[in-house]
Amino acid sequence: MGGRAIALWNLAGRFYATDARCPHADGPLSSGSLSGTEITCPMHGWRFEIVSGEGLDPAEGCLRTYPIFRRGDRLWVLVDEATT
Repeated sequence: MGGRAIALWNLAGRFYATDARCPHADGPLSSGSLSGTEITCPMHGWRFEIVSGEGLDPAEGCLRTYPIFRRGDRLWVLVDEATT
């Protein structure tokens, strides 16, 4: 059964969700380095903005982002409403 790996990012209590794999070579973004709102893929150094999913270096790559909402003490990611 197929599935989708999603990365959940916590930036000072604000949460964001993106695809967990780099679109370039399927690198594990959760093992990358996060600086502010930028994640760098550990495999080849591609950089992405986790709020928008925009590719930064190189600019042609992008990550799919997902809306998140909080209900009580749980976070919910809306997978079928991806924005990028």
